[in-house]
Amino acid sequence: MAARARTIDSGGGLDGRDVPYILTTGNTWKSGIEDFTLNVVKRKPDELVTLCFPGPLRKADALTFQVRLRNFRPAQDLRIHFANVGNGHHGNTGVMPALPR
Repeated sequence: MAARARTIDSGGGLDGRDVPYILTTGNTWKSGIEDFTLNVVKRKPDELVTLCFPGPLRKADALTFQVRLRNFRPAQDLRIHFANVGNGHHGNTGVMPALPR
């Protein structure tokens, strides 16, 4: 994505933030978390979201991805990265430009 952004704007890149969530230190459940639901909500439909998570994410709507797990035993903490294609400056619009085909 960053390589494509550079073709649009010579200073292109991915401007974003990581959001960490601690799951492992609270891992005192004998049989895991009985009913675990994770909702990842974007600020804008074109915002990019990346994460590694042991479950199938489904798109609930234009802004929300969701996963539900039964008896979930977290093996690691969660880190979600929200990013926008922009010019590498914090003042980008947050809207992904049209990419060449």
